[in-house]
Amino acid sequence: MAIPISRPEVLSNLQEYRKAFSSSWKSHQDGNCRALVHRQTGKIKVARKIHEIRDSLGHEGLLSNPNDWQEISILYQKESLQVLDENGKPFSFKSLSRFAWRIVTETLTVLQWLRDKGDKIKDETDFSLYPQGELPENCHGWMGEISREKAEELLASKQKGTYLMREADPMTLSCAFHLSQRHEIFIFPYILSVREEGKIAEKVFFETDRGWTFYEDEPDLKGPEYRFHPSVSQLLRSSSDLQQPLSP
Repeated sequence: MAIPISRPEVLSNLQEYRKAFSSSWKSHQDGNCRALVHRQTGKIKVARKIHEIRDSLGHEGLLSNPNDWQEISILYQKESLQVLDENGKPFSFKSLSRFAWRIVTETLTVLQWLRDKGDKIKDETDFSLYPQGELPENCHGWMGEISREKAEELLASKQKGTYLMREADPMTLSCAFHLSQRHEIFIFPYILSVREEGKIAEKVFFETDRGWTFYEDEPDLKGPEYRFHPSVSQLLRSSSDLQQPLSP
C-alpha cells in the first residue's frame, strides 16, 4: 500500500534520504545521519558528513546564503527519531518557516514509520500524493498567515456560519508536533474561525495520515468523537456550523 504524503517536497526529501542510504532502515537505526535543512523550503540534504553536503550544495548552486541552512543530526533511538542541532541539543523547529516546519515534520514522520517497519524507500511508487487542489490554501476561505484578531475583524460583520481558514500559530504548531511524535503519525494543524451567534469561535483541524479531522480535546486522536475525512472539503461539509467561506 502506498504511503500518502501531502507535497512533492516531502517526496523529494525521502528520495534524497534513499539516495544517501541504500540499505534498510534497520541496518543503521542505531546510528546518526547528518543533514542540512533549508529554513524556508524544508529541503533536506543528507550525508554522513556535513562537509559532503556543503560541497554538494555548492556544486548545485544552492549555497549562496549559508545562513539559509540549518545543520541537524537525526538520531535513531529505540522508540523514536530524535533531531538534534549542531550543538547536540534538541532541534528547535521555531527556526523554520511554517512551510518548512510542515515539510520537515512530515518527512521525519514517514522516516519514523519506515524505520519501525524495517522498510526502505524503493522508488516514488511507494508514495501517493494528495491532490494539491484539496489543500486548505487552495480552498475558498483561505486567509493565510493572519492573527486571531485579524480573523475576528474580518468576520465581525458577517452573517452566522461564515468562516475562514488560516495558518496555525506557534503554540498550535508546537502542540501538533508533540502529538505527532507521541502517536507516530503525521499531524499538521490549521485554524478555522467561524461566525456564530454573538461571537467568533475557533476550531483547530488537522491534516493527518489518517485523513482530515477537527481536534476534539482528546490527545490520543482515537476516541469515537474523531471522524477522519479523505479531503478538507469533505471535513468542512461535515460541520453544520459552516455555511459559507469568507469571500476575498
